[in-house]
Amino acid sequence: MSEKSSRCFCQKANLADCQGWHDISPCVGGIAPMGFTLPHFYRSPNLAEQVEGLSPDPELHSTYLDMEPVLGAPVNAKIGIQGVVAFGPVEQVPLMAKLPRCMFPLMWLQVAAGAEGVLGIGLGIGSNFVRYGSWLWLILGLPLAARYFYRERRQRRARLLQFPH
Repeated sequence: MSEKSSRCFCQKANLADCQGWHDISPCVGGIAPMGFTLPHFYRSPNLAEQVEGLSPDPELHSTYLDMEPVLGAPVNAKIGIQGVVAFGPVEQVPLMAKLPRCMFPLMWLQVAAGAEGVLGIGLGIGSNFVRYGSWLWLILGLPLAARYFYRERRQRRARLLQFPH
């Protein structure tokens, strides 16, 4: 979160302190320093180093959205978020006075969806119809247009021949 346009998501004095996570503390009344990150702090190595046992894996923890290029419809999607709490030393509580500053993952949620079955078949048919349908209309339309113009020309000649000179 190093861009100034993201300032509203970072309540810290330094934008670099919010790098890799979205602070939602104001959304919960400022009661707890909570936020969201990608699972296992994927794409935030500085945060992942603070917690032992995490191994960010692009295959498992990345977010993606596959779009069908012709129709512009989403075909496959996956998003994962991880809820975190920011910990730090609390001088007023002796047991917590020496805590290191870190983000502690509480849980993570993953939602995935894909176009399968009838929906997938419908997207395939729709995509092919859009892709090849224009050629089909052209192939069918040109002979019909030629027949119309030929017939119109023949009827026009017949009318001209019937007109007395």
